[in-house]
Amino acid sequence: MDNSKKKVMAAGLLCAVASVSYVANVSAEAAMKHDMNEVIIEGARTPQPMAGGNINDAYSNGVMGVQSVQDTPFTVVSFTEKTIKAFSDPTQPLTSVLANNPSVRSTGTNFYDDFSIRGMNLNGYQIYLNGIPGLFAQGSTPINYVGRVDVTAGPAMTTNVATSSESAGGFVNMVSAKAPENDLAKVGVTFSGRGAMTETIDMSHRFGDSKKWGIRINALNKSGETAIPDEEKEQKNIFINVDYKDAKSNTNILMGYVDDTVKNSLRWFTFDSNLGFTPKAPDIHKNYGFDAMKWQADKWIMTLNHEQKISEDWSAFVNAGYGRYDVYNNSNSDWRYTIHKDGSFDDFIALYPFKADNRSLQIGTKGKVQTGEVEHNLVLAADKFWGKSYNSVRYMLDEKIEGNLQDGITSEPNSIPKFPGVSPFISSKSEYTSYKFVDTMKVGKFDIMAGLIKQKADITSYKRNADKTANIGKTITKSDDISPLYALVYKPNDNLSVYASHSESFGKGSRVSGSKYVNDGDILNPTKTKQDEIGVKYVTNNLAISLAFFDTVKENTMDIPVAGKENLYQKTTDGEVDYKGFDLSVFGKLSEKWNVMGGVLYTKSETDKSTGGKYDGIRKNGIPRWSGVTALEYSPDEDWSLIVRGIYSGSFTIKNEMYKLPSYFTVDLGAKYRTQINNTPVTFNAMLYNAFDKAYWEPLAGGDNLILSNPRTFMLSAEFEL
Repeated sequence: MDNSKKKVMAAGLLCAVASVSYVANVSAEAAMKHDMNEVIIEGARTPQPMAGGNINDAYSNGVMGVQSVQDTPFTVVSFTEKTIKAFSDPTQPLTSVLANNPSVRSTGTNFYDDFSIRGMNLNGYQIYLNGIPGLFAQGSTPINYVGRVDVTAGPAMTTNVATSSESAGGFVNMVSAKAPENDLAKVGVTFSGRGAMTETIDMSHRFGDSKKWGIRINALNKSGETAIPDEEKEQKNIFINVDYKDAKSNTNILMGYVDDTVKNSLRWFTFDSNLGFTPKAPDIHKNYGFDAMKWQADKWIMTLNHEQKISEDWSAFVNAGYGRYDVYNNSNSDWRYTIHKDGSFDDFIALYPFKADNRSLQIGTKGKVQTGEVEHNLVLAADKFWGKSYNSVRYMLDEKIEGNLQDGITSEPNSIPKFPGVSPFISSKSEYTSYKFVDTMKVGKFDIMAGLIKQKADITSYKRNADKTANIGKTITKSDDISPLYALVYKPNDNLSVYASHSESFGKGSRVSGSKYVNDGDILNPTKTKQDEIGVKYVTNNLAISLAFFDTVKENTMDIPVAGKENLYQKTTDGEVDYKGFDLSVFGKLSEKWNVMGGVLYTKSETDKSTGGKYDGIRKNGIPRWSGVTALEYSPDEDWSLIVRGIYSGSFTIKNEMYKLPSYFTVDLGAKYRTQINNTPVTFNAMLYNAFDKAYWEPLAGGDNLILSNPRTFMLSAEFEL
């Protein structure tokens, strides 16, 4: 689909939104004649902000529904809309918010979302939206329509919709913002970087008898130069959220469209295996992209969540979603720049258009049964994920990008020819099925959780010919397993809970992808991850404190150098990785005028049980032992608030401990001011990211790739309430 057609479709969608808004207003006039008391499904609850307003007291735990954070036997943080708006960097909106969680390390760029939870890497492919997986990819994820972000540390497939792209590190679920009780109409404008402008619209309305219907529309237009010279980002999106609730049902439908363009952006590097020294991070104000680099993609998204009460104690639910992701223009480097002994780096051009088509469906029932003194909260669910990936690749070995750490890019192609008549064709198909049964038993001050999850994966991977222009065969991999879930929560009083849990994750076996692998296109063996966790949570009217000790064992995936072949690897599984450590978090109010967010994470990750013990005891690539974050907010009065945030990441190693890279510490500063202009409420928000312009290498957890830090980035926004 060419760009003109996309613009026409986007314009049509905007017209449809205007029509829906008009109908909503007409219906609202009729609704004003009736009683406006809100009716909610009995037993349902909505997460509420805790003291300080930065996190919620509850979150969405998949098939278990909305649960109290304190009653949950996992490490959970639910960020509020306040936190999202305060910390969202226009160039890295999601990862800049997640960085407030000590269990999470943000390692993304202005191009891609990358982050880790307890040392295990995630990106856009693993993000859920309204409990539905597979709706995003690795590109930057928009959050202007999001009202809440729930983060769970550890394997999470046991209670969530099955997906072919799951991370054992944890679970991130974005929840779309719904129409509040009172009408909402906001417009915003943001300046950031060297000349990027962002305009946003946020409108909502409730209508019908007792305001049962709600509609919320969010739209964004962003374009301009980031803090990196000549790097440009453009994005247009629109999201429409429609919800309905009465005494017996609760329904939410989200529809969205996103169009992204990124130009001249590349910050990924790796070290030559024969480098022999560890280069310092170069000048972060230089652009290491190249003029011919261009990445364009669009996304179509839809989610459905419905719960229906069928008796006093039982309800049925349906969750479904569809996502189409199409990278229709991708002129990029093959993977990352390789740095050599003399400080030079290079890579060749690859044309790599691709697209994905993912669908999910979950049905289930849940309810209560009393047996003597024990109250059973039962959940039975079945879900399925269907995914198809399409791509085509043209490696242009004669078209190279060359440069050095001192001068930046020194040689690049003047132009890149279009892909010669080859559209993306199917590369893999995935079907993932799971059946879940969970019983949470309440006995006095104890909650006992026991669950069993049956999982099955059918994967078809297509083999390519030598020039990557056609499929010449396929490999079918089938696997299945049973994973248990059990946990115990003890609450001696309303403020304190102590818990222990065991959870597992079943991975279908990942597909090897990339020209640096001699086994490109192979499917690795299915993997299993097991986590044991014990913890304590203490909640008062002002503070929420959580301490958890975890031991996570995951099968190890390694890049083994091919003898006699420089920078070529065999990707394989060998042994396992043991992630042991603890995370401590503190959220809430320190005093009347001071709020706090943050904590510390310690992770000791080492390989074990490798063939012949060759890699036993070696640190997993790209994972620091210590990391932490502290954000303080000072509000001298109702109109002003000041923010300071410090993020620390300890030293780490890559290439199986061949290279050790130093720790780094960054500081972000911010301020918010509320006022009125001609009786119109206005909120001004300013942030200075990486305020001291720190240059550093940041790692992709579990791999050898490095990302060069962003320079100091300024953001100023104004939001008008109409």
